[in-house]
Amino acid sequence: MMHWLEREGETIIAKTCSLRNLSCVHYHRMMSTPYILCAVLAPFIGGYADKFGNRAVLAMVAPSLLITVHSLLGFSKVPPIVPMLGQGLGHSLFASVIWPSVTLVEPESTGVAYGIMTSVQNVGLSTFPLMVATIHNEHEQFIPGVEIFFITLASLGLLFGIMLHVKDGKLGGKLNGASTDPAGEIEHSDVSVLVSDSATFD
Repeated sequence: MMHWLEREGETIIAKTCSLRNLSCVHYHRMMSTPYILCAVLAPFIGGYADKFGNRAVLAMVAPSLLITVHSLLGFSKVPPIVPMLGQGLGHSLFASVIWPSVTLVEPESTGVAYGIMTSVQNVGLSTFPLMVATIHNEHEQFIPGVEIFFITLASLGLLFGIMLHVKDGKLGGKLNGASTDPAGEIEHSDVSVLVSDSATFD
């Protein structure tokens, strides 16, 4: 009897560990989905932005997707893979248009601009996990408190995206326009100067 109980106990432990390992594998695969999707989509979305523009528009679409994603995670029973795919798409859209936009609005100080953006990004990466932990400790669960926090952040992102779109329209629509090669941008007056200078030297 004792041997049977020991064998049963070992079997139960083995099954529990196996299920736990499968759960961990499933969790890691689920959490890696947005990053895999971003790795695949980002170059194509960037190419679209280069050819057709619409950067400020996409900067509004991305947080709108994230609002939907975190609303589904916090207040629905939709399979997690669906919002994870939406999160990957939103991240792809935002990353593909926001960084290249720097050279369009600040061509003479790109180093400083990228430095400021990286600084702001790392401030968020260092403080938001602390805020999430605080919310979790206060409510003793992640849902819905943490998702409400992310919905609030995404809503702020949408607000800034709308402001960016309006401002870009007033300034000529540079962000929503197609990209041009900076090396190939030579004004007609500059061409005339170059031609006259070359004629002088000849």
